[in-house]
Amino acid sequence: MELLGVSAIMLGCLVLLAEVTCLIQPIKMPDELSSCYSERTWNLSVTELPSQDINSFCINQYLWVTAGTRYHHEVSNETMSYIGALFRKVSGDHWNHRHKRQLSLSLFRRRRRELRTLSQQEWDDFVGRMNWLKMQTDVSPNRFDALASFHQGIASHSAHGGPNFYGWHRLYLLLVETALGVSIPYWDTSLDFKMIDPTRSIVWSRRYFGNGNGLVINGPFRGWQTFGVPLTRNIGSDGSLLSQRVINRVLSQIYGFQITEGSASPIFSLEGIHNGPHAWLDGAMGVSETSTADPVFYCLHAHIDYIWEQFRHKQRQYGINPARDYPQSSRIFHDRMRRVDGFPALTNIDCYSDFFGDLVQYEAPPSCPVCGNPYLFRCVRGECIPIENPELFPSQINSQIGYVPAEPSIVRNLLSQTGVRLTDPRVYSRGIQRRVQVPQIPFMSHLSGLLFRKRRSANKGERHKRSLGKASKKVKKILSDNNILFHKDYENTFVIDGVRDVDAWSFIPVKIIYQRPSKEASDQMQIDVLDKLLLDEDLELAKHEKCIISDNRTSRVYVQSDGVDYSGRYKDYAVVDETVTMSTKVTYVGIKNPDIGDVTAYITAYDSCGRACKPMCQVPHSNPMKYKPCSGTIRVSDELPQMYSPSLLDAVEEILSLDKKTISIIDTPIAFVCDYNIKWPWVLNK
Repeated sequence: MELLGVSAIMLGCLVLLAEVTCLIQPIKMPDELSSCYSERTWNLSVTELPSQDINSFCINQYLWVTAGTRYHHEVSNETMSYIGALFRKVSGDHWNHRHKRQLSLSLFRRRRRELRTLSQQEWDDFVGRMNWLKMQTDVSPNRFDALASFHQGIASHSAHGGPNFYGWHRLYLLLVETALGVSIPYWDTSLDFKMIDPTRSIVWSRRYFGNGNGLVINGPFRGWQTFGVPLTRNIGSDGSLLSQRVINRVLSQIYGFQITEGSASPIFSLEGIHNGPHAWLDGAMGVSETSTADPVFYCLHAHIDYIWEQFRHKQRQYGINPARDYPQSSRIFHDRMRRVDGFPALTNIDCYSDFFGDLVQYEAPPSCPVCGNPYLFRCVRGECIPIENPELFPSQINSQIGYVPAEPSIVRNLLSQTGVRLTDPRVYSRGIQRRVQVPQIPFMSHLSGLLFRKRRSANKGERHKRSLGKASKKVKKILSDNNILFHKDYENTFVIDGVRDVDAWSFIPVKIIYQRPSKEASDQMQIDVLDKLLLDEDLELAKHEKCIISDNRTSRVYVQSDGVDYSGRYKDYAVVDETVTMSTKVTYVGIKNPDIGDVTAYITAYDSCGRACKPMCQVPHSNPMKYKPCSGTIRVSDELPQMYSPSLLDAVEEILSLDKKTISIIDTPIAFVCDYNIKWPWVLNK
């Protein structure tokens, strides 16, 4: 350890007065999280569902049900009044007087179609009204944010994890449509799933949703902020879009309990599979607390509602009344007779009523031989395949799809009429946003503030301060040469407890030990005879259907932290070599800065095919260092010697080899083994 010049920093524990005080201490995972893993894997094999799908679902469910224990957005009385007014427009007198059904005169017939079948004017109207809601500040901070906050606050328990998921979200979409005054088009992700690379779909062009990589800087929602946080996406970094096979599996059932969380197998749960596209979009959509900040949320959920309506149609064919087929639930918030949060006139089962379903008419997605607009789809082997984003091929824009505006015309008109810029803070939520102004670094411009901010002074111990001017050019070169930055295209928001603050984060090193799944490599590249001898039972491990090894024969292992006693998520990845049997890398994960008190975080890792890795923690006093399985939940203190760094550059400098030219594979406090044995990777509470 003297080799690294930080002999104490990775020891893991201090011995003080015969007591062991761990600076990064492994602890058991929260009981709610452990229970979710246990319930979700009961009678389910690792060959049936990618383990990261379970990981993602359980983490988000844990964050929903424990939202009250950490920072979360509160729904204001003003917002509740606004929601109530919208609900009265939707329901008319029906739920107040229980007489013969009569539609309110203020309602309109909702006609929902796949977004790419809309005319340009129809799409412009939809995104224009979204921007219009963002500019209406008669409800604080604006109408769009008020609607978005309703989902994350009052609905954290009753709208997720049970049978009320379907009815609550149906009602929520109706409220948003009423506020918009136009129908919400649905986004059929199964169409994009058919592409070789769905991240290249035209929906991620200026014409539709705008870019999907990082901060949204083009398209109709460019520059948006909600709850003081810029709109962010990281498409393709997790999860999976829905395939038609997965949808058909849900539609093969006939009773509600067979597709509902709490009673259905995860492979048949419509709520469960809907988590895949959320995770696939990542960014704001990856966390329930912020998912409604992205307008994509509403188009995605319109498609989920469409699938549910198809299921209800099938029930009628079998003589089942879908309005009464509300599954029994042991979860109190999902009891059929419980009053709906925010709508005391309704019970949960009321949201299954045909009254709400009859307000919407769905049109089927495009199908061969006529796929609709030939500039958006092409018919290939009997299936409509979306075209790729023409902005990826600038020379083809005019010839293939005509002029693609930076944003729809109605948005430009609204901005010119109001004189308000999309980045004007008056338009968005009131919040604090710190900006770190530093010179741009060529190989990693978007993280420059993170890498080179000055160290903060600590309550215990002395930290050396480094300014950008003193940053070693050699260190920068080492970063680049050792692929630490990997030409990163993953964008973190750096939001801690509702505030975007780079200085609120610290970083710990994480070791990745990756064993290549042998068959996967042989499917996509030529391997030698020795490698063929390695083929074994790991071939059966479930993975995402869209699992592609890059042209340079590398793939990614993502490492993610979620706050247990704070609100915040950080994710990054290491690039692993698919041409060798075993690959070991070091990457970093951000956690809340422990300077002001101990923090607890849950650390997970998974590969780009959706296979979760096993967490391993140091065995105290072992020499040489050994690891043992652990939960991945850690408690971090600011006691000396500190086992975290205030910036990524500081963290990298602490693990340089003796010659200062390469990265040393050190004994990190936590490691992840991605070896693909036929066992679930989690250490659960007993």
